[in-house]
Amino acid sequence: MYRNVGKKIMGLAQFLGWVCLIAGVIAGIVFISNSYSSDDYIGYIAFAAGFVMFISSWFLYGFGQLVNDVRAIRNAQKDGQMKTVVNDLPEL
Repeated sequence: MYRNVGKKIMGLAQFLGWVCLIAGVIAGIVFISNSYSSDDYIGYIAFAAGFVMFISSWFLYGFGQLVNDVRAIRNAQKDGQMKTVVNDLPEL
């Protein structure tokens, strides 16, 4: 369960980001197309909330990437291969 935590955090961020975006779009369409409600602004708020949650999932994904990078650096220091791992890290 606790092996490769960085990849699990990144996967969770992707999943939650897409779920929130899809839920926001669906809720927005439902509220805007509801003929009984005269408050269309609730639908626009749902669109905006889904989009904001999608954007905020990027920060969780970035945290998972940081966890992976720190683990790679730590493992390289143990093995004495620090120069080779620094070249393998992604560009920021």
